[in-house]
Amino acid sequence: MSTTTTTTLSMTTAFEIRPLAPACGAEVLGLDLLHADDATMDAVRAALAAHGVLFFRDQRLTPPGQLEVTRRFGPVLRVPYIRHLDEHPDIIAVLKEADERRISTFGGTWHSDFSFLDVPPSLTLLYALELPPLGGDTIWASQYAAYEALSPAMQRLLDPLRCVQTAWPHGTRGPGIDAPVSRSIGMVRGDPGADREVLQPVVRVHPVTGRRALFVNPVYSQRFEGMTEAESKPLLQFLFQHASSPEFCCRLRWAPGTLAVWDNRCRCTWPSTTPTAAAGCCTARRWRAKGRAGPEAGLRRRDRAASVQRGAGSLDHRHPAVDFGRHESGEIVRSLVHDGAAVGRELLHHIGLAQRIPYRPGNAVDNVPGHAG
Repeated sequence: MSTTTTTTLSMTTAFEIRPLAPACGAEVLGLDLLHADDATMDAVRAALAAHGVLFFRDQRLTPPGQLEVTRRFGPVLRVPYIRHLDEHPDIIAVLKEADERRISTFGGTWHSDFSFLDVPPSLTLLYALELPPLGGDTIWASQYAAYEALSPAMQRLLDPLRCVQTAWPHGTRGPGIDAPVSRSIGMVRGDPGADREVLQPVVRVHPVTGRRALFVNPVYSQRFEGMTEAESKPLLQFLFQHASSPEFCCRLRWAPGTLAVWDNRCRCTWPSTTPTAAAGCCTARRWRAKGRAGPEAGLRRRDRAASVQRGAGSLDHRHPAVDFGRHESGEIVRSLVHDGAAVGRELLHHIGLAQRIPYRPGNAVDNVPGHAG
């Protein structure tokens, strides 16, 4: 059973950590991250290692403030292929206007942020600025739990494997410049450099916890090393479906001022019931202070903080009205609109990640210590 932990670090610093689901996710209450001292940040990093994703309510962050918070976790990673804020190149804005209904959703499929990079981001910070009344929830899935639920024989099969990852949505095999995306988000399309293949371990060993986690996702993972796509497809499809099982997940209903911080090394993310509004930030959406930095055209309200996703309301580990077999968020967006869901503008800031972790060829273990990767 989940329990609430109260952490007291001084006469003036006390906050609660409230677990939200058995597999992952916790809400942190009563803490202003921007003004947290070093001892408090140590406790936050320990909680992040324990829960994989943390949600901080009622934060008041400008873009410089979000960057300052991000640096408390580790070096900031500037993300390729997506236009960043003009004044803040380490932040991207995820924005969707209320009239943008029949378009794809930014990050709208299960994924681990930028797993196609040689050194993927360890963490992502996403901050919510402006949200519609309903919709836009985000779901995280524990890849620790996904790996540990596999049979010992399957674990032994996967442990030594590596997977080819590419940034294909931005490459020559991607949807192209005519793909229906928000007019306020600028993305690179058709870049031959995005076709470059990078090998990543199928199973990662987390450098802080020592636990093993699956590290494949349906967006960037193409095939197993030494195999064709056709040969790899059956096992990859099984892993994609298995990794997003509801019992491994927690769900966030966003509200303005919510900051989500998650560990890409052991979590996959999905903006499940995205409304026709905006989002941003690396590894997740909204003003992102995490591992992405992307082209973003015509962004408004640049004075706001970045790095959150969408949604409104409260946190819940259940998944009502979510079909885990359907990964096209555009389908979900249309069904929400047709069902009469409230529509509003959505703006989130995303910051790409704190510390990055190098991979050693042929070695699934991350050898660089530190909470941020």
